[in-house]
This record gives sequence, C-alpha cells and structure tokens, in this order.
Amino acid sequence: MTPEPRTLRSPPVVRGQLGELFYQTGDCVLALDAERRVRRLNPAGERLLGYDEERLLGQPIATLFPNPDELKQALRLLAETDGTNAESCIATVRTRAGRLLRARCRIFSLDGEEAGHAMLIKEEPPAGIDARGAALIRQLNQLAETWISLVGESDLDLVGQSLADLAKELLAADFTGLALVRPDHNGGFETVRFNFNASRPFFPERLPRPVGVLGLALESRALVRIDDIRTHRGQMGLPSKQTKIGPFLAVPLLGKGAVMGELLAANRPGGPAFTVLDEAIAVQLGTIATAAVETARLKAEADELTRRRKEMVAAVAHDLRTPITTVVGYSELAGEAGLSDEARERVMVRLREQRSQVGRLLDDLTTASSLETGRLSVEPADVALDALLGELCDSVRVRHPDRDLKLRGKRHLDVRADRVRLRQMLTNLVDNAVKYSAPETPVTIATSAGEGEVQIAVSDQGAGIQPEELDQVFELFYRTRTATRRASGMGLGLAIVRGLAEAMGGSVGADSKVGEGTTITVSLPAA
Repeated sequence: MTPEPRTLRSPPVVRGQLGELFYQTGDCVLALDAERRVRRLNPAGERLLGYDEERLLGQPIATLFPNPDELKQALRLLAETDGTNAESCIATVRTRAGRLLRARCRIFSLDGEEAGHAMLIKEEPPAGIDARGAALIRQLNQLAETWISLVGESDLDLVGQSLADLAKELLAADFTGLALVRPDHNGGFETVRFNFNASRPFFPERLPRPVGVLGLALESRALVRIDDIRTHRGQMGLPSKQTKIGPFLAVPLLGKGAVMGELLAANRPGGPAFTVLDEAIAVQLGTIATAAVETARLKAEADELTRRRKEMVAAVAHDLRTPITTVVGYSELAGEAGLSDEARERVMVRLREQRSQVGRLLDDLTTASSLETGRLSVEPADVALDALLGELCDSVRVRHPDRDLKLRGKRHLDVRADRVRLRQMLTNLVDNAVKYSAPETPVTIATSAGEGEVQIAVSDQGAGIQPEELDQVFELFYRTRTATRRASGMGLGLAIVRGLAEAMGGSVGADSKVGEGTTITVSLPAA
C-alpha cells in the first residue's frame, strides 16, 4: 500500500498582532504568557532553536537563557515593556542541542486577547564576519542542529521529513525530497519511502520509480546536477501531470557500499541553476542523511529486539508457571493416603512429563544464550538417523498421544552431527508443528539424501506463514503474527534450529503456503 504523501507541515494559524510577527519575519518569534512561559513558537524559531513548538510549550524562558544576569535583564525588560515601546538586549541563547549563540532579543507587548509579550530572537554574526560568512555559519549550524536532533531517532518518516525540510531551506530550492530505495529483482531499484517538501504533493498516487532522471544518481553512485532537465534525455521518470521542473540536483546515499537512497532538489523552469556551493551543501546533507537513516534503522532494530526480549521473558514466566503448578498439584496428590498404586503411577508419569518440559525449556534458554554470545560448542560424530528418529517419535507420542505423527522417506541414513544437539533441534521442529496446527491434522517427518547431504523435513498442515515473514522466522525472539495469536511462546525454537544446524555445518530453510501449512527442512553433512 502506498503511504499517503506528506506535505509541508503547517502550524495552527496565528492571527492579529502576533500573526504579523509570526509570519512576516524570518527570525525566531516566541509568544509568552503572563507567567513568562512559552505559548507559541514560529517555524523560524523551531529551526533556530532546534525545538518543536510542542516540546517548548509551557516552558519558562529561563530554559533558553543560561546566563543568570542576562535572564534577569530579559525579565526586567518584559516587566517594563508596554504597548508603546519595544525593548531589546543582547543575550546568550541556548538551543535544544546545547549550542550557545549570541542573539539580539527584541520584546514587544501584545494587547487585547493576545495579552502577554512576544520576543523576537535574531542571531548576531560574530565580530568581523560579513553577511555571506554569517549566512554560511548559519547553514553549518543548521546542519549540526539537525544532525544532533536526529541522533537516536528511530522514526524514519520523521528523519526523512526533517532532512527534506532542511534541504529546501539550505538550497533555497522549490522542491526537495528524500527517497529510500532497495534493490529490485531486475538489477535496479525500487522506492520504499519518500518524503518531500513542496507546495503540493509529489507522486500523489504512488511512490516514485527511480528511473530516468530519478535513477541517475543511484546508477552512477555520484552527484548529478542538471541545469535544465527539460532538455535532458533522462527526463523520464516524472509523471506527465507532475509540476514542471528545470534545474535538478541529486545526491546518492551510500551506506557501507550499498545504495540506500538519494536526496533530490529541483527548481521550477526558469529558476536559478544549482551552483558548486549548492553541490557542496547537498553532499554534506547526503552524508548526514546516510548516517541518520542508518542510525534510525539500527535504533528501530534495537527497539524491536528489546520488545521481543520483553515478550520472551513474559513467555518464559508463562511456560514455567504451567508445569510448576502441575508439579505442585500432583506432588500434593502423590502424598495423600489411600492412593492406589495405579493412580500413584499415573501421578509419577505426569510429574516426569512436567520435569521433561521444564528441562527442554531450560535447554532452549541455555542454547539461545550460547548462540548469542558465540560460545555454543558441538561435538560432531556419526549418528544413525533411524534410531534417533525412533526415539524422537516415541517421546513425541508420549507427550502428544492423540497426534498423528508420520515418518517417511529414505531409511538407514547416517549424518555427521552432535547427537544431543540434533535431538534438541528436531524436538523443537516437531513441537512447533504440533503447537501451531490443528489436533486432527498430521505432522510428517520426511528424510532424503543427495550430494553429500541428508535432508530432514518436518511438515504441518497449520495456518502457514505470510511470505513477508518467512525471512524473519529464524531470527531470535521473532514470532509470526499468526503464532502470536494462536499460542504463547518465546520465539526461540526456529532460531535455535538455525544456529544448531549452522554450527554442525548444515543449513535450514522454510517453505510455507498460507492456509495449507509449513515445512522446515534441515540439511546436514552425510556421514
């Protein structure tokens, strides 16, 4: 599904006397209430101070003035300023990122329904710096502020929009965009995310295809600058009904040798061509964008891992509680006087079953920990598969006497594996198949051999796995949406299967059809 394109963010309209200040100046404007707390911040102020308006609302102005003497002076001016005059002072202002800047602060009194004050903050250029140098310093500061604000941010949409907004301002472009891509099946790229800053939506019905002019920077892995795209052979890629553009600039995002996306900028036909300075700014923006996107993805992965760990802890508590409760109950029953020998034996069988269940759970937790830390050890030897599968089937039938367990395929196969680990791995596969399929359906274990390998496939007739989840089912703590709904679990089983298979020189794969079932196949070296 194509996400709804994002347009330039527009804050609630501010009218009246404050509105004139809010929208008619490119400088920071704060609206303060009678308690000297922030009640509004204009877009220029957000850019200068690094705060979203919502984050600063209700904060005292002391948040912005680190120097106590200068804060007192500002508060004194606020108290003395009335509707007939505007006072100003020079003060040090602290941005959200901690940068200190010298600024002229002009204070205006607001009357009527807007009662309170407005403070206009304009950064002062350092002594000896001309206007061009001051503008360059502001641009560098904006780059630094944006990067600092995005560190640790996991929302890729927020990252993309922030960078598209900053690019529009620094490049003074009519249109800017940030596209994230991935390789497609034809050796090209497909767009997976697109943020833009423009007066109207770009590509309102779909994500842009990175072909033609939109694919030049991706294919060449180099900056592309075109003075007038209308005369360029690569102008394809833009919809025929799209806003016409002339000058065009694109910078690829290259992360760890791979193409991640591109930063785009364009002007209307007849607009100014991009310059060498614009190229340098765009390259720096591209570097920041690459780092920000990679950081956001890593942060999102870390957040997801944390979430899975929490779910796993809850699942461990659940899976331990059930057998422990059973053990306590049967232990009390076994101690009752007058219990027949036959009944006592049934109690002991149940106790042994619960002990085995807890043992398997602890084995899985220990194995998962060893896999994560890289300390898993295996002792490969020649293993007769028939005997091991016979033991496995006997164990499964004891625990699941009503399930139809079928054993098919080639007989008398030997594999090179750690026998204990192989038993653990196959137990996990069969338990998964039993757990996530209906009781009346069979679970099948099939064996085959070829090209120096032995294959063991465990199949069920359960709900199946969605295609987009197949690549993730072997990740630690991952549980499919269907599995999460059907039963509790820790997300360890298939991760352990893959880790053990690879540790023994083998591999594992999954094949599934939604509504028909899943087959997990383990391949191990033949003995």
